[in-house]
Amino acid sequence: MIMTNFYKSFLNKIDTLFCGVNITDIISISDEYDDLIDNTIFLEIDNHKVIGFYINGMNPYITKNRISEFDDFNLYALYSQLKENKLGIPSSFTVGHIKVIFNPDYDEVIAIYLSSSDCSSSILIIFSVDELYIYNDFGEKDLIRLIREKLFQYENTDFLIFQKSLTDSDWLKS
Repeated sequence: MIMTNFYKSFLNKIDTLFCGVNITDIISISDEYDDLIDNTIFLEIDNHKVIGFYINGMNPYITKNRISEFDDFNLYALYSQLKENKLGIPSSFTVGHIKVIFNPDYDEVIAIYLSSSDCSSSILIIFSVDELYIYNDFGEKDLIRLIREKLFQYENTDFLIFQKSLTDSDWLKS
């Protein structure tokens, strides 16, 4: 499998944003009626900064800005009020291991798995066409099973998976 420019670009972005970063919380966004906006999620990192994901189509948009600072996802065009809701995680962790799961037939990101070096703490983000699923402290061995359960269209797909640990200089295909 040749690593395309899309894979290289996306993996470089994820590596730059997350490798060695301390994740302290998960933040959901709700609208003026307190309804959850299910295609947007933020991860709070060191010093109360954030990395946000928004999906509305094949691939997620990513930002380092809070909605209140700069609305990169243009959510205020759809909602008059937005509120951050900290969901809490059992304990903060430093990202020491990353897996990115791609559709093998298209340039499409399916999921991102972020975990501590010993995989005792983790966050899994699954990207659907217009919805995000997020799981905390989900075991790496059940990763593909959960993706297939949530995204029926990939029931028989052999995903393209790249992984990287803090000690690796390059992404490895697994």
